[in-house]
Amino acid sequence: MPERGPGRKEGMEGAPARISDPLAREPERREEQSLRPSRMADFVGQSAVKQNLLVFIRAAVERGEALDHVLLYGPPGLGKTTLAGILAYELGVAFKATSAPVYQNAAELLGVLTHLEARQVLFLDEVHRLGRVLEEHLYPAMEDFRCELVVDRGPNARHYTLQLPPFTLVGATTRAGMISAPLRNRFGVVARLISMPPRTCSSFSSAPPASWSWRPMPTGWPRSPGAAAARRASPTACSDASGISPRWKGMGA
Repeated sequence: MPERGPGRKEGMEGAPARISDPLAREPERREEQSLRPSRMADFVGQSAVKQNLLVFIRAAVERGEALDHVLLYGPPGLGKTTLAGILAYELGVAFKATSAPVYQNAAELLGVLTHLEARQVLFLDEVHRLGRVLEEHLYPAMEDFRCELVVDRGPNARHYTLQLPPFTLVGATTRAGMISAPLRNRFGVVARLISMPPRTCSSFSSAPPASWSWRPMPTGWPRSPGAAAARRASPTACSDASGISPRWKGMGA
């Protein structure tokens, strides 16, 4: 049986993981993170929402106070998580992302609130799935920056009031109608994200943010007349060389 050459042996030992590996490696995570814009100027679409948020951000920075609580709602994939991170970046404060369904009791939620820094942005995704009991604990935290904790039960029960630093809660949801009225009224800034029109998607594909390290191929966009004829001839054909289906309904920021 022939021996393996030195080149093949090195390739087997130093070969990267299989393409089908479901676990993302650190270089992939860094690359994915770089695709998410960190500044408001790099966020494509949602012009009215960006203008309003910039006004609130500028006012909070000039006053040296925490931004009022923000509620972002709209269809999935429009950039609610990205906007929350941009708010923290523009304010120059820390950012923490979490999700409402992961909290099963008040102690878990209060543990996160008591570890917040001053003016920090706390992003709470799927806020409509927060339990009613947890909402009651969140009300004083949002209004007066304090939380109440009851330790033990019966005659040995003790009540504690913990003071919290001023922070900004950014709630995101795809079902604004499922949020209770008391919780919704405690958000000072409410923004509705809408789907991007095709023209905005075209400008984004042809001119991505300058901070990105990649550029689209010249043949990927716009669509050519030949591609349009192919679409009319075969409805299931792709629109162009980039492989975008003609039945797409919109792209998220």
